Amino acid sequence: MALGSHRSAGAFFHGLIVFLVMDDSARNVIDIQGNPDPVGLKAVRQLVCDQFIRSAACFEELGSTNTLALSQVQDATCSEMTLPRLLTADRQLAGRGRRGRTWSSDDGTLTFSLIVSFDDPSLRERFIKLGSLAVGLGISRFVEYEFAPLQVKLKWPNDVYLAGGKLAGVLIELVAGKSNFFVIGVGLNVGTRPDLSDPVSFPCVSSLSHVLGRSVKRYELLAGIVPSILESINAVETEPSSLLIDFRKRCQLTGHPVEYQAEDGRRTGMCIGVNDSGGLRIQNATGEEVIHSGEANLIRSTLS
Repeated sequence: MALGSHRSAGAFFHGLIVFLVMDDSARNVIDIQGNPDPVGLKAVRQLVCDQFIRSAACFEELGSTNTLALSQVQDATCSEMTLPRLLTADRQLAGRGRRGRTWSSDDGTLTFSLIVSFDDPSLRERFIKLGSLAVGLGISRFVEYEFAPLQVKLKWPNDVYLAGGKLAGVLIELVAGKSNFFVIGVGLNVGTRPDLSDPVSFPCVSSLSHVLGRSVKRYELLAGIVPSILESINAVETEPSSLLIDFRKRCQLTGHPVEYQAEDGRRTGMCIGVNDSGGLRIQNATGEEVIHSGEANLIRSTLS
């Protein structure tokens, strides 16, 4: 993976072959609302100029980038010719996570959404199965490359862990009635420091600044992490086997007892890996079970 390469965004998705060459004209495809952080705005313009994304919207404050992205697809504010599209917000007041969870971000959190599309039905189905794994892997590859020798763990299907705490989360949503569009939400703890006095939250939450012992500015990461995510998304089509191999190397659950939600209630078992379709393999009292959705969590005693 070449984080510094200037691969055109058109190389990532079938049917998107219009190439944009921009400098100051990048502002024409970036919607600016309020007074967003100038460092973030500079990073977004760089991503447009380098043709990793085709359009963007930058906000000083917003409820949720994912919610707005879904709305923009529904009302045709964006089209396939403007994708990949990036939405950033300095502050999210009603950010959304998986399973209806809500959270708010501050100036130590990097939050953004990407809108992508796939024309090929078989590729769409593969992305539904492997998309969360791919995005998490893109985040982890970037962190390990940029901050070597840090080692990142991935908690199936969509959480990124560092030094025993959650560093980032991913939320991928399908757009109702427009099955070829996907909205990818990312939240990364960059400067926000966990509350060490609260045994409930620590070490469940981590941040780059805390682990590194020095200050890291969130928008300094944006121009590198977005291409890394897009590269992993591209691998869903071009190198799914390699993607799965890399995910398995970082899988936090493999080899540990886990608790998970089955159709008939909560169960426990031993996680034995991830299969080729992205499902989590669990050995329980009745045999092997594969889950493709929901959550699985380490049984607490394994963390000691």
